Amino acid sequence: MTNPQPQLFPLIDIAIIGGGAKSAYTAYRLMKANPNESPVLKRLLELSGREQLDVKLFELSDRIGGRLWSINLPGLPNIPAEMGGMRFLKSQQNVYGLCTTELKLEVSSFNFGNNIQYLRRQRFRFEDYPNPEEVPYFLTDEEKGSYPIDLVTNTIYNLVPEAKGLSGTKLIMFLRDAWVRDEPLYNQPLYETGFWNLLASKLSIEAYNLVIAASGYFTLADRAIKLDYGKIEYDRQHG
Repeated sequence: MTNPQPQLFPLIDIAIIGGGAKSAYTAYRLMKANPNESPVLKRLLELSGREQLDVKLFELSDRIGGRLWSINLPGLPNIPAEMGGMRFLKSQQNVYGLCTTELKLEVSSFNFGNNIQYLRRQRFRFEDYPNPEEVPYFLTDEEKGSYPIDLVTNTIYNLVPEAKGLSGTKLIMFLRDAWVRDEPLYNQPLYETGFWNLLASKLSIEAYNLVIAASGYFTLADRAIKLDYGKIEYDRQHG
């Protein structure tokens, strides 16, 4: 009979891989949870023999937060620059409640009018979007003068017109069962349609690239999505 190999690391109850905001919040909730209120957590605690659950979070980099990343630029020690998430809305009830009620963080309003855009080596302010001459993109006449978010919402309303005028819970419930009714994504459930594919079906390539660059969510626009755009653009031009 062979002797069991000694454990190199102590056993833990719950391991969370990745230190992004979602993972950090999950660890926070687990650390505050009452195991007696959850059959799963209660069983884990019984098996561990500890007084409380051992929750560990593992992150490869040297910081926690993922896309929530604030830095100080050279020469501006008192002005944080947000490299990822920069704001949240009161309509996002879970996030707003967590920050203000649970974590008791101090909040302040976010002024888009002072938000500086730097795209294609050209510097302009967010409030300059209505002036096409200030925006370094070759947009169609219908697209000129629009804010990036308007390009997105107008595309969605074009493909799913029933969503216009809805907000909050009503909008969420509607979108779960909504169908795309317009070409070239005709007659398919919205949940089967990629977000960037929706935009690619109606926007010009310049407007599409503007939305990606100005939204800050460039991690979503990977090669597969660009290939999808190429296919949709080809189908649109060649029938």
